[in-house]
Amino acid sequence: ASYLPPRLASWRYERGGRRSLLANLASSATASAASSLGSGSDFTNTAKHEASDGDDNSGVLLSSPSKTNQNISTEDELFYVPDEVEDAMAQLLLSLTDPSTVVRWSAAKGVGRITERLPAICADDVLDAILSNLFADLERDGAWHGGCLCLAELARRGLLLPKRLGEVVPVVLKATQYDVRRGQHSVGAHVRDAASYACWAFARAYSAEVLRPYIPSLAEAIVLASLFDREVNCRRAASAAFQECVGRQGADNFKHGIDVLQAADYFSLGNRTDAYTSVAIDIATFDEYRRPIIRHLHHAKLNHWDSDIRILASKALYNLTALDASYFAIDVLPQLIEKCTDTNLTLRHGAILGCAEILLALGNIRDAQQQDASVITVKGGSSIDLGVSDSTAESLAELVSEIEKARLYRGRGGEMMRSAVARFIECLSLCRLPLTVKQQVKLLDSVDACLKHPKEDIQEVASAALGALTRSYFPVGPSGPSDRLQKRVIDKYVNILRTEDNPAASRGYALGLGRLPKKLLAPNHEVLDKILNTLADAARIKSKVGDEGDAETRRNSITSIVRVCNEVGLSPSLVPNTVPLRKENVGVSFESLLASMEDYNTDRRGDVGSWCRIAAINGLVDLTFLAVSGEDTSCKVGVSTKKLCFDEQRCIRVIGALLKQLSEKLDNVRMCAGTCLEKLLRSTDPIIPYIPSRSALEDALDLEQRDHINWANPTVTFPMVMRSACIDDMFEYVIAGMVISVGGLTESVTKGSTSALLEWTRGSHSDSKRLGEALLKLFDLHRKDGRVILPLLKTLDVLLSHGVFDSLIKGTDFAICNFSSLLMAQVRLECKGCRDVQRLIAAVSVALGLIVSDQVNFVQQDVLSFLMIMLAHRYPRVRRWTAEQLYVHLLEGTSATNMEDGSIDQAMQLLMEVSWDDDLDSPGNVRDSRNCVAGVLGIPLTEKERNGIQKQAVKKNAAIDEFESYASLVEAAGR
Repeated sequence: ASYLPPRLASWRYERGGRRSLLANLASSATASAASSLGSGSDFTNTAKHEASDGDDNSGVLLSSPSKTNQNISTEDELFYVPDEVEDAMAQLLLSLTDPSTVVRWSAAKGVGRITERLPAICADDVLDAILSNLFADLERDGAWHGGCLCLAELARRGLLLPKRLGEVVPVVLKATQYDVRRGQHSVGAHVRDAASYACWAFARAYSAEVLRPYIPSLAEAIVLASLFDREVNCRRAASAAFQECVGRQGADNFKHGIDVLQAADYFSLGNRTDAYTSVAIDIATFDEYRRPIIRHLHHAKLNHWDSDIRILASKALYNLTALDASYFAIDVLPQLIEKCTDTNLTLRHGAILGCAEILLALGNIRDAQQQDASVITVKGGSSIDLGVSDSTAESLAELVSEIEKARLYRGRGGEMMRSAVARFIECLSLCRLPLTVKQQVKLLDSVDACLKHPKEDIQEVASAALGALTRSYFPVGPSGPSDRLQKRVIDKYVNILRTEDNPAASRGYALGLGRLPKKLLAPNHEVLDKILNTLADAARIKSKVGDEGDAETRRNSITSIVRVCNEVGLSPSLVPNTVPLRKENVGVSFESLLASMEDYNTDRRGDVGSWCRIAAINGLVDLTFLAVSGEDTSCKVGVSTKKLCFDEQRCIRVIGALLKQLSEKLDNVRMCAGTCLEKLLRSTDPIIPYIPSRSALEDALDLEQRDHINWANPTVTFPMVMRSACIDDMFEYVIAGMVISVGGLTESVTKGSTSALLEWTRGSHSDSKRLGEALLKLFDLHRKDGRVILPLLKTLDVLLSHGVFDSLIKGTDFAICNFSSLLMAQVRLECKGCRDVQRLIAAVSVALGLIVSDQVNFVQQDVLSFLMIMLAHRYPRVRRWTAEQLYVHLLEGTSATNMEDGSIDQAMQLLMEVSWDDDLDSPGNVRDSRNCVAGVLGIPLTEKERNGIQKQAVKKNAAIDEFESYASLVEAAGR
């Protein structure tokens, strides 16, 4: 720029109004004064002169009023541009394609600064170079980005003259939809963002008269980008550009501009799902945008590389169908059918989804209309209820068969195709398209193939398709389903669930049983009992598929039990030739779900049992509402079933199970349990009966004071749960859950639960004796179960260290002190044969907590004897931990022993000097050191405890096989 004259080009275009409010006000005052002087004033002549010389009557040329346009043109023609400027411009144009965004942005600024000092003919050459070089190759995303930035900069500076807009605007509109596939992703978000910036610059730079020919295409492109772009920043950038267009160009030019801005604002466009399924529908109510939106979704978004975008586009088409049903039935649907067997995966996947959702929407429109007005007239063909021609209906009925004949389930994308086809079958069934029996059976075979697919989402969609297919088709006679149908569906699914070794098949068919209609589930009590018993057996905690347990099969079985119960119901229904649930069916269902609340199975994925517990929690709520509602209905019709399906004892178990899960360690389980418990307590239709101490429970959970409770927050949930422990029927459930949380590994959960438990023990309602009995009961219920025993030992350690059980340990009464002896007996039983180091360490801590400082306790000898055994344990870490903790207790003087101080000092010396990590026998001789400690402390040891077990006595007399182990082979090879 230093080689050029320091002045702005006179040929620049500037919008008629000034950018500054102060300048606009001053200009208005000057114009008023000039008009009062008459038509011969200099201002009036100058204004007329400028208006007649510009390219458009809405723009002005940046020229001095004292010069004529001819002089300006002559001066520009005589202007000399040095070669250095040309070289610099070439370098800047090359930099517009640089890989760095910062470089491209700086280059665009540089092009604008130099161009505004060049003659008009040179500026045209610059624009030609930009349009011809940067936008020629679609694969060069950096060039497109730099080009859009440069065009925006030229327009902002008035260097892009109105006569060139016809070439520039189409390029920018194309850039608003720029998206190039690169492997498993795409590039183009930065180009689309820059294109929105260019549209924003056009709105600011040009008057409405100049931009009017391009406004319809600009408005359409900007609205589509703001609604359907994949990236949130691009949607918001397009929305900002549209806002600038409406504000600068006027709402009269951009039709319904204010309404569109109110619907598609910065916040509403932040969520992509809402933009597709809600905001787009609001804007499509305007005629100017409806067809462009439909065409864009149909031609662009259903073919998008991202499967999530294709799914959202199909849902948007479902919502849009009601606005223009005939267009969808006549034009869109036939075009999509042709693409369903295309070789391009994204094209056929999106087409199948689009057909499915449009077909479902047409069916809903038909159902919503009156019978006389349910037929949509179709031009050039016959019509059926859905408004599609006979040929289209036939193509839809045969579409699945055509896809399977083309073997489109195989290879890359087969899983997506299965999911889409299953959804298509569901929608086709829901709209009840006429099908032959052969076509119905073929669709059922396709659904069965999807049910046993390993992917869970395909099984979910297939199960929904199965429910819709069997509900809309396969009619049953007065005597129930035919033997062929019974064997084909019910018997097949039940047998597979009972005997199949393939986990994928058992999961899918367990899910499918829950989707069947009542006409197949309950033709008689025998079939209904067989289905529920099979599902209950598959939902058992110890059930196996093949040789291993399968959490997904158990979870799906739990879900299906609830769905079957809801489908069949407790009272006679309008479905002919079906039977309701009996008391035994409800009992089996409740027992199965309550048993699943104790599913804590784990595998390499973690606590997979939590999936079953969550399903059981939700199922218990639904089953409770069903049982209570069924009793009310039965009573109204005169059938007394009160206390048969839902009684007080069952209610206590349900509420207790929910409270137990509410007090455990997983946030998502607590959230689910708390939400469901709140739902039961707040329910008014029906009101759940038999809830023990209902008002006290509601007060404990603060349901009256809070509208929304974050049950996943441990600091909020645990204090409320502990307040509910004051209810007698709920005490053991709450303590059982709190033990798991207090002894857990998550710091936030452990800290919150420990604080709540200790706070409760210090309250007026606490009962240490009852608490001790509840904890001892857990030992019996979960013998050798490390999942419960380890947290239980940690919880006991916390309570003992805080003196909660001092009244039970320090007392001289045998009935009170029985707690110590019982606890010590349970600790010994758990440690016998235990190989879990963490559990052994926790047991040592609990044993040390039973030693009190003020008197000799009845169980002290038993505790010290146990500690001596731990000092000679086979695991070095356990020995070292026991020695360290015993040393600390002796050092602090917390042991209630009747020994002299000299003996204690000698024992402490031995505990400190011996390396307890060494071998038990020679050369470490740790066992001998332990015997010395026991002798000093006066603790008797049996001969077996003193000498240990001689493990090698038998092997010494046996013949040695040189090939007995891999170690012997290595030893022989090294000789």
